[in-house]
Amino acid sequence: PDYIPYYIANWTDTPNKQHILRHKNLEYWPIFSRFDYEHFMENQLPQSAISYRYDANQSVTGAELDRLLQDCINRLKRTHSRFSSIGRFKVLKDRDFNYRYHSGVIILECKDHPFIVKLFMENPHTITQPYSKGIEPCFFFVMTGGMSRFFAGFTRIKNKQNISNITYKSLEWRNMVTLPRKWFWMPHDTHWITLSGHHIGGYNKQETIQVPGTYAVISDVIETKQKTALYNRSGRQQILDLTRFLDKNRMDPHIDNFLIEKGTNKIAIIDTEHFASMTGMKETMQFSSYKSWYLKLTRKCFKDLYLRSKRDRNTIHATEIPETLQI
Repeated sequence: PDYIPYYIANWTDTPNKQHILRHKNLEYWPIFSRFDYEHFMENQLPQSAISYRYDANQSVTGAELDRLLQDCINRLKRTHSRFSSIGRFKVLKDRDFNYRYHSGVIILECKDHPFIVKLFMENPHTITQPYSKGIEPCFFFVMTGGMSRFFAGFTRIKNKQNISNITYKSLEWRNMVTLPRKWFWMPHDTHWITLSGHHIGGYNKQETIQVPGTYAVISDVIETKQKTALYNRSGRQQILDLTRFLDKNRMDPHIDNFLIEKGTNKIAIIDTEHFASMTGMKETMQFSSYKSWYLKLTRKCFKDLYLRSKRDRNTIHATEIPETLQI
């Protein structure tokens, strides 16, 4: 049958104010399978003392970080312009954040304690406006069938845990790779968004999920040597080897996602967003160089944007979530 998938979004506590997104490319997995409520709650920022990564004698309580973040959120909601800092946080990156609608992702660094915060914000209106947060998120949305940085953020800790387990079991990589600690956080007054999907994953199929409208991923700051250690040929090859070892497109091999940790000389993986989710990789991409990686990624993007037929879309809807997209 001829149908267009769509989902309805509303605040869970005000179900009558609804917003709708209809799009022929919408798929089940990016919208309804990335958020794991139990995992999200189990990995919340603790309220007790959290030691600094590089000085165990210093610490900050999670309750204090919670207070600073709550103040930051309150300040952010009152502004509609770009700032270099918000409260006790320095803005590191806001390219994918819409200040007018307070939606998207913004990356912050705490001025008082060695922690990085990736803050994600959406509301029922913006979550149905996938083209309002920059050019790059637009491409990801169409390539994946509905994935956004907001949904991908839920994959960061689970994927980090998987990467840590895989590298620990390897004699080759165990002592060469390190990862920062990471926790989820959400404001005390978080409103939840209800998403009701229709025809997503197949004709007449219905699905409902609730997600927090605002949440953050908090991680350690990694002290690093000069980045040039990874930009030479051997450094790039090492990152490619690590990416292939992890398999199933778990990790984005972009060189900016890695640092050489000062003092240990280990490769620190600072961005653990599940790469297959962000690109909709249904099969493991094989590549031997950065050139072949970029070419294959570009080819996939072009095919998803311009060469996907109605039959292809119907086949995708009828297919179970492939192994590469299970985290």
